[in-house]
Amino acid sequence: MADDEVIEKIRKLEWNAPYFDARSLPDPRYEYVAWIDLMGSASGLTRSLPTVANHIFKLHDAALDERERDEALFEKLRLYPVMDGLYAVTEKMEDLQYFLRCVFRRMAVDFLKANQPHKRALVRSGYAFGPVIHGSSIGDSGSIQLRNNPEYARRILLGGAMVQAYQMERAAPPFGVAVHETARTFTNSETSRPFTGKWFRWWQRREQVDAIAVPALLKAINTHFDWCSNPSDELDYPTDRLAEHRKMTAQYFDFAGHPLATDEKADRALAPALDEVEESPRSPTPEPAA
Repeated sequence: MADDEVIEKIRKLEWNAPYFDARSLPDPRYEYVAWIDLMGSASGLTRSLPTVANHIFKLHDAALDERERDEALFEKLRLYPVMDGLYAVTEKMEDLQYFLRCVFRRMAVDFLKANQPHKRALVRSGYAFGPVIHGSSIGDSGSIQLRNNPEYARRILLGGAMVQAYQMERAAPPFGVAVHETARTFTNSETSRPFTGKWFRWWQRREQVDAIAVPALLKAINTHFDWCSNPSDELDYPTDRLAEHRKMTAQYFDFAGHPLATDEKADRALAPALDEVEESPRSPTPEPAA
């Protein structure tokens, strides 16, 4: 059967091909995009669904709570949850960094409070800058289905910055944030400059506010690495990646080169969590996390 005959038969079928008209797309907006990811969740879900579900939903809980507690941030920042991670999008780098700082601080407190190794969740992030399109801004003429399902459309994010943020996350150490070259080269604000450096150290600020007892966190992360290394095969944590993460973590939390800010109020708030930090032995049978 000739190709034109096949095409004609297809046209006569009762079902229709999906439809979308890209001419309905709005002009992209230049924004900052961060991808925040829970490390090791894919392999963890095959071992203990309740434990990893706790980690995943705590991350989403922290992100939603931080956005909603700040009314100004709620209006300026959009979240796109994707299973074990989420995208955060906003026009200003300062707003994105503030959000990352708050979410990472909360996940750090949860990490410190965990009294068993398998209840500790490692997170990391990458962010970039570039043109993106939000599904909520797609015109009505683009697709009847998307027009009739606006909640679905609002969950869609498109753009190169989204891809770059996702890829950059792998260049970050545990509890670290890696910055793509786009965010180190360009900016969409006349009052701010591109970020300097490959890593955004969320725990350090020139203003002495929003500090966290990071030395305790670093100690807990290294203790967690010790637990993961014996045996790493059981946890699907390759020894070469584990060694690389140890090295990156030591460089990221370089207190000599990047002094910690101090905040007595923040230290007091963290004191109860720090008191609960333990160097727990390996648990023979993982239990669902509390």
